[in-house]
Amino acid sequence: MSDGKATLSKQRRNLLLVSAAMIVFNYAELSISKVSINGASIEIGDPNAIRVITWVLWFYFLARYYQYYREVGADNLWEAVRDDKHRYIASHVKKAESLSGVGVIREGNKTYCVRNNRVEETGQYKESFRKEVSSFLLLWWGGVAFLNQAIHTPKFTDGLVPFIVAACAGVAFICY
Repeated sequence: MSDGKATLSKQRRNLLLVSAAMIVFNYAELSISKVSINGASIEIGDPNAIRVITWVLWFYFLARYYQYYREVGADNLWEAVRDDKHRYIASHVKKAESLSGVGVIREGNKTYCVRNNRVEETGQYKESFRKEVSSFLLLWWGGVAFLNQAIHTPKFTDGLVPFIVAACAGVAFICY
């Protein structure tokens, strides 16, 4: 595991821990009034201080996770979704033997699947055909591609789930 991915993993762990603690404290209606550290007892005068400290930690770990997520790329979830979507497009365009040269273009309010073939003499690409595709079908393929990545790879759970859990913790903390 590279150093960046190891650091991302640590940031993910910290964000998930503080988010889970926020959710548990809110839904279980826990309150802390006394803390014991190595036999020394600390009494908390204002329990809202714990709430403020938790918010500070949550913001800090959310910011750190976001920074490392952006830096490392979190296994390129969106690139994998795009590649899956292009595979669905290639299968829709019956003449496409591979992903090479298959793409989606928009002209006005219409969307087309196109295949570009390389012309050997010039080295240029020439459009070999064009097929109109409904926006619903493109949206469907995108959703199926996302679900495929979310279910069959760890890219979704490693990358986006910590943001979702953090958002739930923030909402739970605000609402209760």
